[in-house]
Amino acid sequence: MMKDSAKFKKTLDKAFKNLLTSNRFFPGWANRILIPEYGDMQLRRWKRKNSESGGVWHPLNKTYAKSKLRRYASMPGGGRTMMIATSRLLAGIIPPKNRAEAGVKGPKEEFRKAVTKNSVILTTSVPYAKEVNEEREFTSVSQEQRRKWALEYAKYLARGLRLKADS
Repeated sequence: MMKDSAKFKKTLDKAFKNLLTSNRFFPGWANRILIPEYGDMQLRRWKRKNSESGGVWHPLNKTYAKSKLRRYASMPGGGRTMMIATSRLLAGIIPPKNRAEAGVKGPKEEFRKAVTKNSVILTTSVPYAKEVNEEREFTSVSQEQRRKWALEYAKYLARGLRLKADS
């Protein structure tokens, strides 16, 4: 009896490990859940000037702040909102669906994503994104957010297993 129980546990452990490492569910979850949530996170970050991601963006220098008021008066934010002059950068880092829901205009082809069986790469082709990120960081994802997504993925896997078992 003990031998059968140990064998069953070993088989169950192996099956669970295979499930987690095969990642056949990951691309679907990433496209339907992770990437839209990432877009929502970026919109919140922009509205709150990065405060929920561990710090706030430092203010613009006074000379640029004055010129921005004149130069971007007719743009979103009226030249007063940091990191939104033309909305090009914001549009370039959030998925098209999030952009449409938030009313953010910009070329959709500047947002880039690559989803593999075990990873997601999100990037932008906005030429000045790297320099802006060095000055006012907007690309990091907190450990807390990563843990939240890992838990959501585990729940997604569990639902998938229940559905498969019911079939």
